[in-house]
Order: sequence, then structure tokens, then C-alpha cells
Amino acid sequence: MNPIGVHFLELKNDSVSNASNPVEYKFDAIHFNHGFGASSLSWLPVIPSLIQKIGGKIGLAHDAPGFGFTDRPAASGKNHGLVPFSSAGNAALGNALVMEQIKTCKQSHAKKVALFGHSMGCAATLKMGLTLPPDVEKTIVLVAPALVGSLRNKNEPSSSRIDHSKSSLGKATEAKKSIQEIILSQPAKIQNIFKYFIAALRRVILDPLLMYILKRAVGQPKFWSRGLRAVWGDPKKLSDTDVLRFQWHSIGKGWENGLLAFTRSRLFSICPYNGGELQLLEDVAKTINTKVIIVAGTNDPVVPFGMVKKIAESVGEVQFVQIDGAGHDPFEEDVEQFVTRINELL
Repeated sequence: MNPIGVHFLELKNDSVSNASNPVEYKFDAIHFNHGFGASSLSWLPVIPSLIQKIGGKIGLAHDAPGFGFTDRPAASGKNHGLVPFSSAGNAALGNALVMEQIKTCKQSHAKKVALFGHSMGCAATLKMGLTLPPDVEKTIVLVAPALVGSLRNKNEPSSSRIDHSKSSLGKATEAKKSIQEIILSQPAKIQNIFKYFIAALRRVILDPLLMYILKRAVGQPKFWSRGLRAVWGDPKKLSDTDVLRFQWHSIGKGWENGLLAFTRSRLFSICPYNGGELQLLEDVAKTINTKVIIVAGTNDPVVPFGMVKKIAESVGEVQFVQIDGAGHDPFEEDVEQFVTRINELL
């Protein structure tokens, strides 16, 4: 993956440290991955109090490629140039930020980090945890994890699995596989014609149409407020400032191109994990020096509470936190409650 410009938030813990009163931080760095349609700004309300409460030396949150103000490289070339927009590409950017902080630690120092992920950003957070050096102690917190795949329930026979392929993303992926199967069944020359035709069709007709629709929809005065009210547990808590954090990054030139590139990276399964994202969760939970916590709001309409609880129970090696009355964004909806619940576990 070529270097790209990354927009990120950095907040140092302002606890006073001096020779007579040295501060011992529990975490050398705390990193935050945002979800679909958001940016690093979605974590902004909770970062100051959270790093203070749980003892983080520094808080870091970056905009995933395709969202916010991070560069949007041209989606062309190998793998359609979609690697930066994949969860693996996003994880690489997050780990680069975290490793810059770890490098400043003394050799004898036991390195510890906390990694937070929200919704679709949880896949990148899990890949960060899997690829950081094994001697780094990792605490991973997944909030309303939107992970695709199937996972066996530990209390059921191996043939019985929790199936999430019926989700909209799962259905889209199945449709894409069906098209691929049809193309691959043809002679090589026909395959190339098919691929060229589909690429041209997308570039000339489909992409411009989708970009037009996105601009029209997002340009509506109440687009973000209506969307956020629909996913928050208590819509009355939503403020104009909350809405602005989502609106700001949509003023960037070419944001619609980035969003389409991210969507294609998901549909084309760029840099997939063998076994799927739920298998990734299970493997990370079993990794040494790793602790996984899953947080779910009981009123989440996007990633239903019951589904998240079933995922946590099926893995077994994770701690499950229930936040009553919260929707899809519990860390924004009630900062104090979120920080308190996380601190109780850490």
C-alpha cells in the first residue's frame, strides 16, 4: 500500500507528571476506529474523559480511507486499487500511529495498548490486534460490532453455526459471487470481455449515477439528523453538535468517490480474513496478551442486541457489556455511562 495522507486526532493525557509525582499510565496508547458513514470525530466526545479515566498516555483516532479527511487514493490498478479502503488497509494505518507511540517506550517497559472499534470499524480493530507485536499487551473493545460471517456456537455441534449471511451485506456478497462464477465458467477471452464490459459499465454509468444519488441524499438539510435519530436509543439526546460531527467530513471534495471505493472493497472482499470476520474475532480472542470486550446497547436497531450477545456467548473468551437504553452509538449517546462501564472492567 502506497503512503497516503491520514487525518487523525491526537490527545495527550494532561495529567501532571514530574520527578516528585510521576504518572504511571496503564496504556501507552489508546486507538479508536470509527464505523460506516462516520469519521474520527465520532469518538471526539469520549476521548478526553476516557483516556483520563482508564489511564491512557495518549488517545489516537484516524479517519479510515473513504471517510473523513484522509486521502482517497484512485481506486484503480491491482485489486481495483481498493486495498487502502479495506479493513486490512485501515488496520495498517492505525497500527502505524500506535507503533509510533510504542517506539518511544523504554525497552524494559511492558507495552500495553487499548484498541476501540465501532460497528464496521471493528474488523480493522481486530486486525490491528492480530498484527501488533505479540509482546504488546492488547485490550480490545468492540462497540456494536458489525462483523460478517458465521461462527459455531461453543455449546452446539460443529455443524451448527450462527449465520449472518442473510444481512444486506451478506446477500450482496452472495450476488457478487454468483456473477463471478458465471464469468469464470467462460473461456479466457470471453472472461476478459466480460470484465472489461462490467468495469466500463460501472465507470461510465453506475458510479456517476450512485454519486449523484449520494450527493442529493446527503445534501438534504436534515439527512444526518434523521439518520442519527433513527439509530440512537433516545433521539432526544441528539444535539446539533452531534449532527455536525457527521456533516463536516461530507464537505470534503470527492467524499462520494471514497465512499463508493470503500463499498466496493467490501463487496469484492479485498484482503479478506480466512474464515470470515467472526472467525477473526474468535482467533483474536484466543491470542496471547489479548483481552476482548464487546459492548452492546439494548436499543440498537442497526446491530441488534440479541445478535451481539449471541456472538459474545459463542466466542466465550470475551467479556460482554450491556448498556441499557443505548442505541448504536453508546459512546456518543451517554459519554459518562460509557466511560464508567469501561472503567469498571479495566
